[in-house]
Amino acid sequence: ILNLNTDLKEMFVEEKYEELEKALSTIDKININEIILYNWKIINKYYIESNFNVLIQYIKFVAYNCYLTEIAYKESYIDKDVYSGMMEVYDDIYVNIKKQ
Repeated sequence: ILNLNTDLKEMFVEEKYEELEKALSTIDKININEIILYNWKIINKYYIESNFNVLIQYIKFVAYNCYLTEIAYKESYIDKDVYSGMMEVYDDIYVNIKKQ
């Protein structure tokens, strides 16, 4: 899963969105959810600690997981409550980063 996560993240960073979406369409939704939750635990840890300096440093990683979360919700891989909670955090991260 970690290698897959790295490959997908590289596609996102390199803005290869069509290639990324194609790759995501071939991956089992359980694996996509595992990746999202793995990344989420890292992001949420720094968010809870209000460590926005780290989140700024890894903003592409945060954006990548936000992107995966949106796709997972759109494809009904995650439910609305989980999606809403994650998006509130992503929105708050964005607001706090803009303040700095």
